[in-house]
Formats: sequence, C-alpha cells, structure tokens
Amino acid sequence: MADQDLVKQISDQLGRIFRHMLPGLSIICLARASHPSWFEDKLTASPWDLAVFATIAVLAGNTWYVFHRYSVHQMIDWLIYCWKRKSIRGYTSWLANHIYKSFQLKKKNQELHEHISFRSAQIIFIFITSEVALLFSWHAQNGTFLPEACSNNCGRCNFWARRWHRAICHIGQSRCLKCRAIC
Repeated sequence: MADQDLVKQISDQLGRIFRHMLPGLSIICLARASHPSWFEDKLTASPWDLAVFATIAVLAGNTWYVFHRYSVHQMIDWLIYCWKRKSIRGYTSWLANHIYKSFQLKKKNQELHEHISFRSAQIIFIFITSEVALLFSWHAQNGTFLPEACSNNCGRCNFWARRWHRAICHIGQSRCLKCRAIC
C-alpha cells in the first residue's frame, strides 16, 4: 500500500517535477556527456557528491526554467500573437485576459487546468533540454558524441518535436479556454 501511495504522490506532482527537477538533471547529464573530465573523480557517487549534484541540479534547473519561461518562451508567445493577429498591438491586454481565463479554468475545472499545466511543463522541458544540448555541444571535449549528435539528426528531430508539441498544446489550450461547456 505504501508503494501505491508513493506512486500516486509522484504522479500528482509530475508537472512540478518537470518544472523544478528534470531541467537540472538534464543540465547535469548533458554536462557529463560533453565534459566527462569534469566528473572523473565524482564517479564514486558518495552521499556528499550526490547532495552537491542535487543542489546544483535544482538551482541550475530552476534558474534556466525561469530564464526560459520569462524570456525565450514569452518572446515565442509574442511572435505567435503577432503572426496570428498581423499586429503587434494589444498583446498585453490579450495576455492579461488569457491569464485571467486560466485562473478561472483552475476554479471551474481543476483536472483540465492540471493537464494544461503539465503539458506546458513538458514543452518547456523539451525546449530547455534542446537549449542545454546545443550550448554544451558548442565547446564539448574532444571525443564526445554530443557535438555531432546535436548538430545532426538529434537537433533536427528535437526542434520539430517541440514545434509540433507546442502547436498542438497551444491550439488545445486555446480551445479549452474558449469552451464554456467544459469550463
């Protein structure tokens, strides 16, 4: 029974895990892939080393998440708004209305709000992983696979996957917020 409770607790918090834990883990893993020499003496994984890595992962992941969400992601939202509306005017009013509707959805349909939040966290995680992979591939150690993998198929696949995922989620979220029957 305790295992089922643990699994339920983890599944209930997947959105937060995607936001706060996985970006940092992605940073640590990609740093290890691009610069193995940084981690040579850390392969013993003592409790102290694991605590330091966990702290670095949480801090770096949250910092990158906030930077991405409130700069890169916001710029993408603005560009999509301008492209759809054929105008740069009215974005802040549209954004305020969108945020208001999102909070109303949280009150009216908690499950749908949680699903949208989880999908949003997934999109941002895909973006962050792509950004980190590209960053670490530029100045990777000689002999690592990361520069070639990121500049070839992996980078292209990840780019198209996140564009597809973002488009589907953006359309779905917009329709859910407009739908009075669901909300």
